[in-house]
Amino acid sequence: MALVVFGGAGAAGWYGYTTYNAAEIEGRRKDAALEEKQQELAVSQEQIERQRQELAAKENELATKEAKITEQRTEIANLNEDVARKQAEIQRLDTALRLHKMERRLARIRVLDAGTDPASGKKFSKSNSRN
Repeated sequence: MALVVFGGAGAAGWYGYTTYNAAEIEGRRKDAALEEKQQELAVSQEQIERQRQELAAKENELATKEAKITEQRTEIANLNEDVARKQAEIQRLDTALRLHKMERRLARIRVLDAGTDPASGKKFSKSNSRN
């Protein structure tokens, strides 16, 4: 019987204590929850700041790479122009070489007179050509 009396007194004491201090207990729970939420907020803000820094670094890297691509495109265009000029020069030299290698006579030229024109001071030559 004593056990029942002490058990009932203990239960009544617990109930009275929780009822009397319910506001304080709830306040502690809210404070703990608030502190936990503030810690979560601080962690989230740190993550956001880290991600902003990473984004800024990536944007700088992207700008650098875009500048390099632009520079390389300009260089490619210059090299293409150089290749075109060199191909034209190769064709010109190839034509000159083919013409230089001709073995047949195209014309016979006979120089009749050569000298300097006294009026203009320019050199001249008079020739007679036969095909």
